[in-house]
Amino acid sequence: MFRAQVFVSATVGGFLHASLAVAAPILHDSEASFASIVYTPGINSTLGQVAAGRRVLGNMFDATNSTMLSLGLGGSIAFLIAPEENSITGASTFELTNLGSGHKERARLFLGNDLGGWIEIGDLLNQELGSTVTNVNPTVATLALTTPGAATGFTLTVLDGSFNSLRLLDVSPTRGANLDGFDIASFSLTSIAPPTPPPVPVPEPATWLLLVGGIAGLAAARRRFVSA
Repeated sequence: MFRAQVFVSATVGGFLHASLAVAAPILHDSEASFASIVYTPGINSTLGQVAAGRRVLGNMFDATNSTMLSLGLGGSIAFLIAPEENSITGASTFELTNLGSGHKERARLFLGNDLGGWIEIGDLLNQELGSTVTNVNPTVATLALTTPGAATGFTLTVLDGSFNSLRLLDVSPTRGANLDGFDIASFSLTSIAPPTPPPVPVPEPATWLLLVGGIAGLAAARRRFVSA
């Protein structure tokens, strides 16, 4: 992961004053970019257990929408970013459903800290439910639809607050055959580091010369006064 910090400075009264550092966003798009991923699979309405091939975390990060991680009916997954002191700024995910399958799939998204203290943000609905979103805390964060269709794309934008954890909970309708809940074909988060306090103001070279000259002048004046 790459992080860059830029200090913006200005000269005021002969001193260089630095503002808070602005950190470049970090992209979390692999298992290694998270401090923890807690996956609690739900059930398949026919088989009882979600198929093994759909319980692979790497399916969310393999750069293809042809594989998926299935939450299972009532299942959930929670992500804790690394570094944990960072704050989530946004997220992107694709839900995969075979067109015309009749599988109505829905997930509820929460934000929190240290995998707890969850705040509900809204719901993601697949194409069999109209390819849409609901927002219940729009002053904190908003969900939006980006791509309707078999692979339905959604985004999250955080507007207020600091969160290092995100959770998706399957709330799909449970009536029907071979249902295994919300299917995540791809997933990523962005985060940003907390602001870095500015360094202590440093006098400019010209200011140092004036200070040194002034001190030398005071010392010379004191010597003349003493000798007199």
